[in-house]
Amino acid sequence: MTIESEEATTRYRGNDSKVRGEQHVDPAFLHLVPEDEDIISSGPCFDIKLRERLQDSGIWVTTLERESAQSLSAPGRTDGKGLKFATDWHTEDPYLEAVRSPSMEVAIDPAVGLIDGSEYKGFIELMLIVDRYSRQIARRYPGVRAEIAVMPVYAELAARYLLETGKYLFPHEGDRRFTATATSTGRKKFALAVAGSHSPEEGFALDTWLGIPDMRVGVMPVIVPA
Repeated sequence: MTIESEEATTRYRGNDSKVRGEQHVDPAFLHLVPEDEDIISSGPCFDIKLRERLQDSGIWVTTLERESAQSLSAPGRTDGKGLKFATDWHTEDPYLEAVRSPSMEVAIDPAVGLIDGSEYKGFIELMLIVDRYSRQIARRYPGVRAEIAVMPVYAELAARYLLETGKYLFPHEGDRRFTATATSTGRKKFALAVAGSHSPEEGFALDTWLGIPDMRVGVMPVIVPA
């Protein structure tokens, strides 16, 4: 099972000129999004015993709840799951603000975080790195796979991880560091959103990336039910 909805495999908003502006973007960089916001009511979960094995190994497991950048930053949230953003350029991109995470269970290995050595790699290289990691973790935990997630998944994970653990999933350490995402943006042709660099003073940062080697951009794989 991928981080994207199976219902969306033939329908996506990413190339809708009314939503994203006139542009030509590689479909491989587009996040498939259901047209009907009510299509996904609940998604796949890990098997109970598998979930226990993951958690016993120090892997953090949580459930995504269809959040978007817009919903996470909505004023007046009192559930503790909101997120302060350090950037605001994305508020001018209606698609990027509205696209939601799926409703499903996912996991992150905090010991892995941004994969060592994933900086200075292009997007295709990062896909290969995550594919290799996916095969490794699937051998250890049959029934899971790993992938590069879409931007709202990383934003929601940052908020939930801070709420549940009191720690930052993307700690700001001097220079901004980001994970690549599978979400395209309307700012530049072929640009992808990158997410990360979370600090209590500034908040959670988003930026754009052209998919070419960059010292700021690595990749954090998200573990999902296979």
